[in-house]
Amino acid sequence: MNIETKVVEAYSYSSFDGSKEEYLKFGWTHTEDTQVHRGRGYKPAYVLARDKDMPNYNALTQLENEYFHLKHSKKTYNSMEWDNILLAFALFIIPGIIYVAVKLNQKKKIEEHNAEIQRQMNAVVSKAKPLL
Repeated sequence: MNIETKVVEAYSYSSFDGSKEEYLKFGWTHTEDTQVHRGRGYKPAYVLARDKDMPNYNALTQLENEYFHLKHSKKTYNSMEWDNILLAFALFIIPGIIYVAVKLNQKKKIEEHNAEIQRQMNAVVSKAKPLL
């Protein structure tokens, strides 16, 4: 039996790190809880294991890599700053209107992009389910 293991932090501040549930979709099994040293303290973590000799191992690892690559391509939206809005409207009306329009357009595009990425991530998970 050829087993690979991975340690995943339980509470990660980065939205790019996968949660335990995301890894379970790709053939990983939760084996134990542990703690990892981070900074001055310890953080809870999960130890996951997966058999490299399992059927469809190569396909599952490829789908897992694709899933997390898609997840890393998601974008974040920085909301409008009210002090910038007030300053733009106080000095000139037109720059204030332009600033609000640009930020609203940016938010819409990012939401559309992230929705498409999420759709692709869901498709990858649906491809992985029959392989388990």
